[in-house]
Amino acid sequence: MKRVLALLLCASCLFSFASCSKKSKSKTPAATKKVPTSKTTEETTKAKRFDPDVEFEVVDMKGNTWDETMFQDYELTMIHFWEPSSDPCVREMKDLQKLYHDYEDLDFIILAVYSDTDMDDEIRRLIKNASTTYPVVNYSPAFDRFRSAQTPSTIFVDKEGKVIYENGSPYYDGAKEYEEWARIIEQYV
Repeated sequence: MKRVLALLLCASCLFSFASCSKKSKSKTPAATKKVPTSKTTEETTKAKRFDPDVEFEVVDMKGNTWDETMFQDYELTMIHFWEPSSDPCVREMKDLQKLYHDYEDLDFIILAVYSDTDMDDEIRRLIKNASTTYPVVNYSPAFDRFRSAQTPSTIFVDKEGKVIYENGSPYYDGAKEYEEWARIIEQYV
């Protein structure tokens, strides 16, 4: 009787193993299965791919903190280096505000960067007079390699954090009229 029970138990085990292997053979091979990925995994992968050309952390005149992760939120970021003591820079502010307003729906933003910290009150007055709503921030040494010797100067950064080079240079030196800036922006948004 013990022998019959042992044989039945062995037969049962063999039958179970055989039926399991038949089921796994009929399924799609693991290499072709679509494995669902979690949002966390996608975000981690995206973060690993995001390798911006410039890393910074600055605070705007309203107290908001900005850093290089902002690039991921916009198709195009215009980093505009200006000074409140420069007449061309001040004259350009209204055109820049109009650009910001006209193109913000296309995921465009302007980050205006100044370095003269002794003129914060003057900058606030200029911002108010030009009805400026784009972020205006104080200079960070992180921008050193992307600032031209001329003021104003501008660089553009894409969604991946890469500075856009035009004819071998990242700089657009000097003040420009609205139409000139619009032509440049429309190439990238």
